[in-house]
Amino acid sequence: MAARCARDGLADVERNAEAMSGGYYHTGDVASRDADGYITYIGTVTTC
Repeated sequence: MAARCARDGLADVERNAEAMSGGYYHTGDVASRDADGYITYIGTVTTC
């Protein structure tokens, strides 16, 4: 499933253009940073 999502995602030019903003590619991944600077991965908010 993940390989299909990656392959299909590369071919979707419009969706890739929408994900680009300010020079960054927005993946939908969510993380938090604590007071010590450690980053914790929370999850992904988008699906393919």
